[in-house]
Parts: sequence; structure tokens; C-alpha cells
Amino acid sequence: MKSVRTHTIRLAVTLFVASVITVLSAGTANAQEVVAENLKLISTSIKTAGSLIFSTTATEALTPTDVGCRGSCTLRIELSSQFSNVPVGSVAGVHVLVDDSPTGINPITPVGFDSTSNTGASNVRTFSWMKRNVTNGRHTVRVFYFTTAGSAGSFSRTLTITIYKPAEQDDDN
Repeated sequence: MKSVRTHTIRLAVTLFVASVITVLSAGTANAQEVVAENLKLISTSIKTAGSLIFSTTATEALTPTDVGCRGSCTLRIELSSQFSNVPVGSVAGVHVLVDDSPTGINPITPVGFDSTSNTGASNVRTFSWMKRNVTNGRHTVRVFYFTTAGSAGSFSRTLTITIYKPAEQDDDN
């Protein structure tokens, strides 16, 4: 399997933080809002996985997931994960790629998923991403976990990928 280099993920985290600061300083909550509406559900892929220990080196959280689009489509990528033993002062992050690229994925990837599961207890987090205008054909979705320092665990996680296409117009419209 291909690996994502740690410096690439750290750069992406830095860019994400910079974009959040930019949005907050602009004073407009929806300044970078991306909308996909009037969609028709085509298919859904769901997978779960067991124990995983990860660290500052990006680790594939689940096996790559292949999905198919007939014509242009929108992907909704949702991840729910249990986290444990995140080092104090560290963040467990998630990086999502479609066809080995973060381009066009909204909100920006990676995201900080958890920083509080550090006392032996576990917390569950859920987040969704969207990629619009995915071209016709087969595409691969990959999810990576990493920490900003030390190592942490994910003892259960579920990835749901939902494929939508633009809803067809009624004959009257």
C-alpha cells in the first residue's frame, strides 16, 4: 500500500489551522460553505475495523475502499471512531483522500478528531466530508490516522461512504 509522508500531513494540518483562523477572523460563519443539494442516493458502502495503534506516522485506518460513479457524483464520507490514550497535549488527526488526493474534499482534510481521550477512558467521534463533481469511473477512498505526538489507539471504527448523483428534473420543469 502507498503511504502518506508525515511531513505532508503536518503541512496539511498547518494549512487547515490557517484556514480556520482565516474563516474565524473574517467574522462570517459560512464564508467557505460548500453546498450539494437536490441529490439522489445511488449506493452506500459501510465497513468496520478493530484495534489499531497509530502514531505520528500516518497509518491507514481501514483498507482502501473502491467506489464507482456513473457520470458525475458526490461522495459523502463519514467516519465514526473510538479513541483512547491520546497523549496529553497531542491531537489524534484524520486525513481522508480520494484517489490519493485531498483536492476538492470539504471541509479541508486533515481534521483534528480527538485530544481529550487521555485518561484511560475512550471517546467516540464522528465527522463527515464531501467531495462533489467526482468523475465517471472507479475511485478509491483512503483514511489515515495520526497523532501530533506519541501514539494512541482506536479500538473500533466505522466508515460509511454514500454516493449521490444529481436528482433528475421532473418532466414539468
